[in-house]
Amino acid sequence: FLFTMTPPLRNDYDHDALWEGLKNKELDFITTDHCPFTNAQKAWKGSFLDLPYGLPGVETLLPLIYSEGVVKGRIALTDVPLLLSERPARINGIYPKKGTLRIGADADIVVFDPNEEWVISADKLHMATDFSPYQGWTVNGRVDTVLLRGKVVYSDGEFRGEEGAGRFVPFSKQ
Repeated sequence: FLFTMTPPLRNDYDHDALWEGLKNKELDFITTDHCPFTNAQKAWKGSFLDLPYGLPGVETLLPLIYSEGVVKGRIALTDVPLLLSERPARINGIYPKKGTLRIGADADIVVFDPNEEWVISADKLHMATDFSPYQGWTVNGRVDTVLLRGKVVYSDGEFRGEEGAGRFVPFSKQ
């Protein structure tokens, strides 16, 4: 019951079709619904109507996309910032404030070490959950540093930002 989500997990044919759609630019972006439920919250309560749907995934998204996509040759390295940053910002009407590195943008930057290999373990993640659907997976690449509007908010495995530092960015037509 931990892996209940909508849409549900699919078979290898569906997985391959999604990677092909990303590679061929038929899909615009990659995201996660990031629902950091705990084992207790996902426990069976007698009905599928009572299960919370969704999985934790925001912290593992970039390493998984790099490891499963780039390293395995399913997508190009240059596709990663397009799929995870630029295109979502454009579609949600917050580009060029977000989703780009240029004058006037917010300078939100992720420093990613593609050479670090590690094993995903829920007890080592920073998400408010006690499980990961990727528990035990070996991945290549790890986020080293995160900057929000040019200020370091994550480094050395620790949050260094200030609570409430986020800002609303309104939708704007381009």
